[in-house]
Amino acid sequence: MRFSIIIPVYNRVAFLPRLFASLTALTYRPLQIILIDDGSVDGSLDCCRNFQAQPHTDGLHITVLNGGHKGACAARNAGVHAAEGDYLYFFDSDDEMSPDFFRDVEQALASAPSADLVCARVRLYFPDGTTRVRDSLFSASPSHQIISAMLSTQSMVIRKSFFQACGGWDETLARWNDWELGTRLLLRSPKVVWLERVYHKIHQHEASITGRSFSLSSSDLKKSIEAVLKDTETANLSCEELRKTHKALALKATLLAAAIRRDNDPMTAQAMRRWAVSRLFPSASLADRLILYAAFRYASAGGRGAWRLYRFL
Repeated sequence: MRFSIIIPVYNRVAFLPRLFASLTALTYRPLQIILIDDGSVDGSLDCCRNFQAQPHTDGLHITVLNGGHKGACAARNAGVHAAEGDYLYFFDSDDEMSPDFFRDVEQALASAPSADLVCARVRLYFPDGTTRVRDSLFSASPSHQIISAMLSTQSMVIRKSFFQACGGWDETLARWNDWELGTRLLLRSPKVVWLERVYHKIHQHEASITGRSFSLSSSDLKKSIEAVLKDTETANLSCEELRKTHKALALKATLLAAAIRRDNDPMTAQAMRRWAVSRLFPSASLADRLILYAAFRYASAGGRGAWRLYRFL
């Protein structure tokens, strides 16, 4: 088997039909699809089993697992244990996959058979009808991943042996776990191939994890930043590269502080701002601190793209 698609499911019965329609429409065969229910109480598990029982085009192999209620990262790791593919692809149960995605991935691997990661941009769909392409620097730099989060759950097809060598999903992280995983993967200096096209419909809505308040999730998000800091400090980086990651983390935390400020929680925002420098970038110069402050003010006012100020730090 070439590819295994791993999808955790938790109370998504309203969204599963459109996911299943997109999976059935995939043009590449054979494919292994692993659905792991994370303790749903809305009938999602039965919906997955019904999908498994339906007749499908030859080459679509569907496995349904009951993973208890341990969280999305634990469900994904459980899916990896059942995966037969040489490459792993993680997807979310409330999104829609582009039909020709794996055809394009296979073509990329034919040109670069030693690739550890095949990466792509995805399109985000918002409740108001607007869409945008997730930012990407088309890079293999850990610092660029830290600051732009270009590698998200749906953005990377990963060689299974490489994924396992990197330690899998961190089950202690409730938020930004794909950002942490993407950084950890790039810290291992993989061979990365980027696809040119934009893929999938990634739906942003209140029921999704990404729709939760930054203020209410600030402790979880801070924990993920600490995990990435540990990843960088235990990696085999030069002093220059380590400093780059620290600068990127400081700006990332500063922009998180701005998002918390937009949630009308100024006290938590200011505490996060101070922590961004004292913990993540203690060697920051006066000029660095002024840039971070400018980024905070700009992002607090709703400005987008402040992460691009990284190049001035």
